[in-house]
Amino acid sequence: MLFLLFGSSAAGKSYVLARLGGRVRALAIHDFDEIGVPAGADATWRQGANEEWVQRAIAYEWAGTDLLLAGQTPVGELLRTPSVGLLDGVSACLMDCDDDTRITRLHARGPEWLASTGGTLQDYLNWAAWLRDHAVEQNAHVIDGAAPVDEVADALVEWIRTERARATPRRPASA
Repeated sequence: MLFLLFGSSAAGKSYVLARLGGRVRALAIHDFDEIGVPAGADATWRQGANEEWVQRAIAYEWAGTDLLLAGQTPVGELLRTPSVGLLDGVSACLMDCDDDTRITRLHARGPEWLASTGGTLQDYLNWAAWLRDHAVEQNAHVIDGAAPVDEVADALVEWIRTERARATPRRPASA
């Protein structure tokens, strides 16, 4: 199964990933950007990257492991990936925080971080608002990334366990 943890920058995705290691059996944890993001990455690149991650999730499934993928990919876009139908399932969770928290976290990254992205603070707030609406449209689970990190990690573990219990795998689980 592919678990997509998506959200705008500064929602807390990367920070909480370190707290998940070893807490959920048979779960590989990856950040979407691990594969590298080229300068000028566009929709065509993003769609190809989605396919690459889905292919990795399929390989993990065959080995008896699920994949938790954290990034900014909207779930609707991931669901349009050509090979997604080969997965046992996809579950999505928006990690979000209020705008004040996001602004504080983005400012803490320093002005050079924002300058290097080519975006503005308002761009990140707008993207976060769009992702909130998208999560509702896609019936995605939502977790408050502004909560204490251990609470966020507990909520993610519970979400994964609940979704696994609902799933009907096509392949037998490994021992």
